[in-house]
Amino acid sequence: MLSQLIKTSLEQSVQQVFSSMTAAAPEHLTIALEQPANPDFGDYSSNIAMQLAKVLRKAPMAIAELITAELGQQEAIKGLLQRIEVAAPGFINMYVNWQEWANHSFELPPGNGNKVIIEHTSVNPNKSMHRS
Repeated sequence: MLSQLIKTSLEQSVQQVFSSMTAAAPEHLTIALEQPANPDFGDYSSNIAMQLAKVLRKAPMAIAELITAELGQQEAIKGLLQRIEVAAPGFINMYVNWQEWANHSFELPPGNGNKVIIEHTSVNPNKSMHRS
């Protein structure tokens, strides 16, 4: 859920950058949001600025700066990201404020009348799952 929230905010930020530059956004723009293997590169990272370099005819670092400025203004994630950094050659690294995320209130999507099953996955393999 957090990754989807960040990805949606990132998409909106990219659209804002295109609007501010009076440029047309590509129809099929895929924004990749990844969890880097190295935690020094953030909890989430995107290379969207490098993808847009040819389209916007700007350096990826400059595009990443524009996107991060817009991303910092997104209400949906305000406070949820501890910091957003731009790293060469144009990566956008995002660090989650886990304390704020833990206190974040969520709204469940409207129900459609179907049953929902919630499973607990930390089962002790040496014991039965229930008492007799």
